[in-house]
Amino acid sequence: METKKWYASKTVWGGILVIVSLILRALNISELTPEEQSQIVDKIVSVVNIGMESIGAVLVIIGRIKAEKKLTR
Repeated sequence: METKKWYASKTVWGGILVIVSLILRALNISELTPEEQSQIVDKIVSVVNIGMESIGAVLVIIGRIKAEKKLTR
């Protein structure tokens, strides 16, 4: 079974969004439709993925710059 980080899981973000939605509804602040919830979850996952990929790219570059040994075949 493949693995992934918790923050890359649409199920986890969906659950968090449902909890937030329930709290907002209990406070009579807002109510999100399932479609809105799905759109928000998709956007959150996209932003997290872009952020993690960007951080990874920067770390690769920094690692190569700071490396003390040359690359060989």
